[in-house]
Order: sequence, then structure tokens, then C-alpha cells
Amino acid sequence: NACLFPVLGADGCHVTTVEGIGSWRHDASKNGVGSNNSSNITANSSVEETDNLHPIQRAMVDMHGSQCGYCTPGIVMALYGLFAQDGMLPSSISNDNSGDNGNHKTATQRHDYLEEHLDGNLCRCTGYRPIWDAARSLVSCHHSEDDLEEIRGPCGVKCGECPERESCEMDCNLESKKQMADVAADENGGGCCGGSGSESGNEKCCSSSSMDKIQQYQQIIESKHSEKWWDQPNDMFPDELLRDDEKSVHDELSKPLKVMDTSIHNGGTWYTPNTLEELLDLFREFSSGGSSSSGGGIKMVVGNTEVGIETKFKHASYPTMVHPSKDIHTLHDIFSTEDCYHVGGCAALGDLQEFCHSEMTSDGEEANRRHERTAKPIHDMLRWFASTQIRNVACLGGNLVTASPISDMNPMLCSLGATLVLASRPKSDGGVVRRNVKVSDFFIGYRTVEKEDMEVIERVDIPLLQDRFEYCIPFKQARRREDDISIVTSGMRIKLRPAATNDNGGRHWEIEDVAIAFGGMAPKTVMARRTMDALIGKPFDSNSFEDARKVLQDEFQMPDDVPGGQAQYRLTLACSFLHRFYLNCVEELTKDVAADKTEAVSYPPVPLIENDEECGVGGFVGVKKPSITGLQTYPEPKVAVGLEVEHLGMKDESSDLPLAAVAAAAAKSSLSDKPTKQKNNSVGQPATHASGPLHCTGEAIYIDDIPAPANLLHGSLILASKCHATLASIDVEPALSIPGVAGVFTSDDIEKIGGDNKMGPILLDDFTFLPVGERVEFVGQVLGIVVAASQETAEKGARAVAVEYTDDVEGKAIVSIEDAIDAESFWTDFRHEMKRGGNVDEILNESEVDGKRHVIVEGSMRSGGQEHFYLEPNSTLAVPSESATNLTIYSSTQ
Repeated sequence: NACLFPVLGADGCHVTTVEGIGSWRHDASKNGVGSNNSSNITANSSVEETDNLHPIQRAMVDMHGSQCGYCTPGIVMALYGLFAQDGMLPSSISNDNSGDNGNHKTATQRHDYLEEHLDGNLCRCTGYRPIWDAARSLVSCHHSEDDLEEIRGPCGVKCGECPERESCEMDCNLESKKQMADVAADENGGGCCGGSGSESGNEKCCSSSSMDKIQQYQQIIESKHSEKWWDQPNDMFPDELLRDDEKSVHDELSKPLKVMDTSIHNGGTWYTPNTLEELLDLFREFSSGGSSSSGGGIKMVVGNTEVGIETKFKHASYPTMVHPSKDIHTLHDIFSTEDCYHVGGCAALGDLQEFCHSEMTSDGEEANRRHERTAKPIHDMLRWFASTQIRNVACLGGNLVTASPISDMNPMLCSLGATLVLASRPKSDGGVVRRNVKVSDFFIGYRTVEKEDMEVIERVDIPLLQDRFEYCIPFKQARRREDDISIVTSGMRIKLRPAATNDNGGRHWEIEDVAIAFGGMAPKTVMARRTMDALIGKPFDSNSFEDARKVLQDEFQMPDDVPGGQAQYRLTLACSFLHRFYLNCVEELTKDVAADKTEAVSYPPVPLIENDEECGVGGFVGVKKPSITGLQTYPEPKVAVGLEVEHLGMKDESSDLPLAAVAAAAAKSSLSDKPTKQKNNSVGQPATHASGPLHCTGEAIYIDDIPAPANLLHGSLILASKCHATLASIDVEPALSIPGVAGVFTSDDIEKIGGDNKMGPILLDDFTFLPVGERVEFVGQVLGIVVAASQETAEKGARAVAVEYTDDVEGKAIVSIEDAIDAESFWTDFRHEMKRGGNVDEILNESEVDGKRHVIVEGSMRSGGQEHFYLEPNSTLAVPSESATNLTIYSSTQ
């Protein structure tokens, strides 16, 4: 995300912004596209020479993908980045240019790729259906039999070839039938809602599943935009960075980088070393035990997804930050050997996910089965890790050293038996010293790890699973599937073997080894060692796992006031994961036994799963993400007889046509390439957002985009850090001592100029700035404001103000009606009392309707507050007039 990625981390990169891919106000020659391309001019533009939108921007405008527009540039760039990937061009172009390229994606693959990766942008007002419509309109949506995914049931038979296909009600067979239905619908011309005919009465349906709408728009956008637009990412990339003969450029980019921030912000020093030795020397010099006098503040920055949060929101300050160059291959490479995956400590999670995906989709030879089995759980867990944008830059080593107790990947690595390779260079003239630490032993406390300050994680070694009878399954539960931290997460691995024949002549499967790790069950990632001991050597059956769940419940007893709360729920989740792990392993074991064609080998019978437990097999982590769907209905336009002829440009015989056909023909006419001179042709069709083109090009003006007037000062509020305490004093001198701070203002300053310190939307019952001696009502109550030459300086000044409170113990927060009654906190300005007309019980008992007594329903209902949570931050720009008698105020009210 642009708000997190450090600008120095982009050194040597080609940066593309939303303004650079297409513009509403400037010609296309500045965007890598010839300005004489008339096909890029839209028919309904009043000033044709200014409409040079990229196809993605045009789709977002025409499909109503923006409302307030604040999030739109990020969504456009997310789509742009996805379409820049190999094989993601629209059908008409990719079919012409794909050749024998192995990266070419089918229509369904392009569709699924967008749906899988369009996960890192929030929109709080438009809704995602029109945004998804815009994305989907840029790829072919036709399904064909070649695109069908091979689905097998627990029996191991392909669902499409199952002899009981018509009667089988298994989820796998139902999904297979749905895929075939989609193909049939496309072959028959699709139709609104994928041919489902979701029309009723006088309402029409406009859905993200509307094949006819999407397919019609694809023809329109292909006619308006040449192939040159889709080559834009390559055309705009500097040739100097591609040519091998540009030695001077490559030499310049390969030099180590050092940048010092000597401003008031105390940003410290930024290093970009190009060798492992240079990196380790910096850690030796600036670590807490290093030789530098400024030691103790070095941080490695790769994706900045953790350090960026610490510095921006927690106001941490690090005098030395190190960003390892890509030239340090041991930190960034991902490769496999005969028995291991080797992942560089700074390798991006997105690269690891792509690597695992390629391992899963290999040619299926016997030698690759171990790779596929090991790659799948890693890949599946990474799909739900943060978002695509975060995975593109965040690294596995950073996730490990951060040591979050609810990390998704750390329990997975523990269960797989992964090992960390830690590197250091104790002496400047010595070699690199390496040592190995098991991931399961790496976490020694809350946010504390087994690593010396001068050490870095050079590599993570992940052992490969066996080609059969060894399984690893990931589990995760959060309040929502995407973009949310886990409540409980787990990685579980088991290795089975056929047990020797017992005295009764029976045979069974035995648990040879098991590893179970949890996140969210302790202050650190932990192994369930007692539960593991209860399983090893036991028969692989439901009884063993039922006993193990009892051990697990006893092993992870948490108090009710545990940080994060939900103690019993978290314990229930852990037990549920263990049971589902057993069910999944039974299914995998069934497949392995069925796939073994060796006649000489006789395996013990596989445990059976009861019908009512089949739903426990699988889980959202390892399956395809649900398709994005949405439905919008709108009434038929009401047009008087004859007006459709005059205003919609229809022939006289159109009066005999259904009104829907008239409106559809008019809509189609308005989207043609030939400009129309009719002024009243919009009846029955939606109108695009007037500001949509500006939203989609980043050219819309928000408060922060307004050019700063001369001598602009920035303000930052001083906020209370306690509630229900009395404000004792405010010392502003520490803030005034900071260079760049122009002034600090409190309630005293308002009184000095004779101002009114009261405010409120209706009643003036709140303080503008809380005076000393008054009771603080809530955390965040405004105490004053710091004004400075920059926003960062103002914020620093606000944090420097010394605020004291008289009460050491804070009062109880009032968050419910019951709390308010107990505290006798009543609204006294307006009091209302219900008039009583008698005994309520007697009236209800005697009242009848149509000869029937009322049904008395008793209970309570609560309706919580809801915040729109608009994405544009609250900000205001106040510009005084030349005579300083008036103020022009711009506010982010949307």
C-alpha cells in the first residue's frame, strides 16, 4: 500500500501512479499511448480531446464503480497491477498475442485470478458489485468445457464420470453440476443473471452475474480502446532498465545507498546494503550491543508493514533503518532441493505463494508429489494472509521476528518442522557465522524470540512431506475471511503407518508422528505437546482423537479475562480444528490408499466418516473463494405513449415494442461510437457519475489535494488520555520548544480574546477546549490545539504537551443504558414521560382483534450505533481573505 511503502524502498524501481495510466484532462501521449488515436475518445464526451482514459478507468466510470471516489484510484491501480501480469490481457488481445506462451490464462482462469486477488481495497459507499462488474467486463466471461475444474469426491472418482451422478447429493457433485450449467447457459447466450431469468413484475435485474451486460460492454470497450493501451505497462517501462548494454545505469543502481534525515522529524539514517556482509556489519555496529554510540535502534525494513505502523501510529523512532538490496540473493531467493524448500528471510510472501502454486500445478510426476503436498498448506494459508498488496512486499522473516501470538504462518511452520538459519558477523574481518533454530523453539515469550540483536534470519528451511500417508492441514478462524486478524489459527501435521497385526488378527492405521501448533491460544505461538504425546503411537481412529480433545481442553485452559477475551470460544475453536483435522486426514488417507495400485501391498481399512460429519471435511482455507455476487433491481421507466418516439429516437413502429426493448435500444444507441446530438435520450437508462472520470484518474480534488496557500500552518489536536478524571493542568512549554511550532492554544486563549468556548450542533453543551478543573468525559476529548509549520511537527508538538489529571483512578465508562441508570447519567435538557391510561396488564388481557386476544410478546432489543467510516480522513482547510475579515472553509464532509 502506498501509505506504508517507504519512498526510499522504491529506489531503482519504475513507479506508475493512477495519473500516469490515463487522464481526463490531458492527452494520452503522456501515458504511453499516441494522442492521435481517435478510438480512445468516448462518444459522450463534450470535450473529446480531454478524454484519454485507460480501459480500466473507462470500465469503472461506465459501470458506476465510484461514488465518493476516495478509494477509487487504489482500486484502479490494483486492477492495473493484476492486468499487467502475464496472460491477463482481455480475450481479443491475448488470443492474438499469446502464441505458445505457457503463461496464457483461459477465460475462466483470468476471471478467477481477478476474483482471488482483488482483496486489498476497501470501499465504504459504492458497494463492491459495480466495482466487480467493471473488473469482470475486462475479461471474457464465457465458460467452456475446457475451463471446467476437475472435481473429485471423497470416493476418489471424478464427479463428471460418477455412475451415481444424478442421484448424488454430495457438495462436490453439486458444484460439478453448477459448472456444467454455467457452460450450458453461456452456450445459449447467457442472459441476465447468467440465464437464470431473475426478472419479476415490472422490475429489471442488474447483477454481477449478468452475462449479456458484461459481454455487450466488452464489445464496446474493445471498439474504443486499441491494443496499445494494454501494452502500456511495458511501453512506459524505461528501456535503460531492460537493456544489458546500459552498464552505467546498472552500476549506479547496484551501489549501496545511504540517506540521512537531518530535519526536525529525526527520521534517522537509511541504508541499502548490497551484500550480506555489509548488512551484517550494520547490525553489528548499530545493534544494542554494537560498537556505535547510537546503537539500540536498528530495524530491518522490507515491506514496512510492521515498522510503518509502529512509526506512523505508535510514534516509534529508529535512528537506523536497513533495507536489504535484491542483490543479496540468499535473503530473497526461493528454491527447492531434494528434501527441503529454502525460503529467503526477505522473500515476499506473494513470491512464496506463487512459488507454492507452481509446485502444486506441476506435471504430477511421482517425484513432485512431496513438493505438491508440502506447498499446498503453505499456499492455502497465504491466500488468506492480509491482502495481495501486503503479500507483495511483506516477508516471511519479518512475520517470524514480529512474533505475533496470532500469526497465521508461524503455527504452520512449527507444524512442518521448519528451521531458521540465523546469520551474523561478529568481526568485521571475519566470516559469516550461522546457526540453526527450530521455529517451534524460536518464540520464547510475547513478542520475544530466540535471536541475538546482531543476527538476521537469512533463510527458512521447510522439510518436504512424504509422498503418501503424511498430511499437513492449516486452520484459521476470524470474524471475516479476508483482511482480518485471526481469533485462532493452527497448523497440524500427522504421519501414519500400517500397524502390525494384533493378537486378534486385525490391522489398523497407527499415528507415527504428529505436530500441532496454535496461534491465539497463548502469548506466543505454542505447540500442543501434551496433546501430541496423547496421539503418538495410538490407533488412527475417532476414539484416539476424542481422547486427545479432552487433553487439549485441559492443556489450554485460559482465564475469562485473557487478553483478547473469548476464552471459551477460542478453546472450542481449537478442539473443533483438531476434530476437523481428523476428518480431513481420513479423506486424504482414503485417496492415498485408492491411488496405490500395488497389488502386493494390503493396507488396513481406513476409518469411516459418518454421514452427519461429512460437512466437517474441508474448510474455507483450502477451497476456492466464493464468487463475488450482487443484485440490483430497478423499476421499469414510466414513459408516456409517444415520448419514447420523440425522445428515444425510435421509429414509429417502436410504439408496438415492449417498453424494455425501447429502453434497451436507446441505451445501446447512446453507447455507440457516433456522437449523438439528441439532448433527451437518457430516459430508462442509468447515468454515470459526473465526477466518475476524475475519481478514476486521481484528478478529483480533495482537501489534501488543494494547493497550500502561502505560509500555511497545520494544526493537531491535544487529546485527553484518561476519562472520568479531572483535568489538573496543561503545560504547553515542551511543545513550544520544538522548532517549527508556531503556537499552542487552550481554553485560556479563547477566553483572552473574548470568545465562546461552548459548541454543539443544536445545544451549545460541549466545550471547544476543555478548561482546567473540568471533568474529562471520554478519552480523546479535545483539550487544545498545536499549530506548526508542518503536520508532522504539529503532531509531535501535541504529543509533547504535558497533561496532568487529579484523579488517579478512572471512572467506569458508560457504554449502555444500564450503565447510565446506575451512574444516574440522564439527559436533563429534554425530559419526556409516557402518559399512562390505566393498568397495562388489564388492558392487554381484555383487548381483542377480530374476536382474538392479542399475543403478548415480551423481551428487549438493542440497536448498536453504526459509523459510516468514510475513507477520507477528517480534515479542514481555512483560508483567510486578503483583508483577514472572512474565512473560506473547505471540509472533508463528502
